[in-house]
Amino acid sequence: MASSSHFTLNKVVHRINTSVCSMRLPMPTLAAGPPQIIYKTVGCNSRNMKKIILILLFLSSNLIVSQNQYATKISESGKKMSEAIIANDYETLADFTYPVIIEMMGGRTNMIQATEDAISQMRNQGYVVSKIKFGKPENIFDAGDELHCLMPQTLEIKNPKGTIINNSYLIAVSKNQGEKWYFVDTADLTNENIHKLFPNFNSELSIPMKKAPEFIPN
Repeated sequence: MASSSHFTLNKVVHRINTSVCSMRLPMPTLAAGPPQIIYKTVGCNSRNMKKIILILLFLSSNLIVSQNQYATKISESGKKMSEAIIANDYETLADFTYPVIIEMMGGRTNMIQATEDAISQMRNQGYVVSKIKFGKPENIFDAGDELHCLMPQTLEIKNPKGTIINNSYLIAVSKNQGEKWYFVDTADLTNENIHKLFPNFNSELSIPMKKAPEFIPN
């Protein structure tokens, strides 16, 4: 089950002073956003110690749940997609394109043709995609029957005068509980149009602001 809460052990496990019989134990709230810590004083008796053990086990389970268990699969899929872009393999690229976008473009054949035309036009103007790198996939969010997560992307495009470096984010999307992943560029997504693409978009997933590309002259 996906979780949007971050729990780190150093934030939720308070130092326990064994030399005294009273301690303050942090209790995490499950509200959306950054976790808040509430400290509760408990006494030292066997019943309370059992509660403490159960609480620590609960916190440990949240640590595991909050990790992106699909990170390896997402990264592998992203690598295959980037290799397809570099190799101008539009059929494979279509395999990683979100189905709703393919429908918006008039179907798979039209989408492939439009992509090929756009990249050919870039190439004719002297622009070539030379490198695509991805960062670590971030937290998983439930979005209706889909799973969503952000993945940082660095795109390098060369032209005769230098290199354009563009840092952005993709949304990785799974419609089958992590078995297969599609990717959507966040560059053109806004609060106004995102729900047209993702009707069940989880507002707890915050899309970072778009950054201006960097140009490095030769």
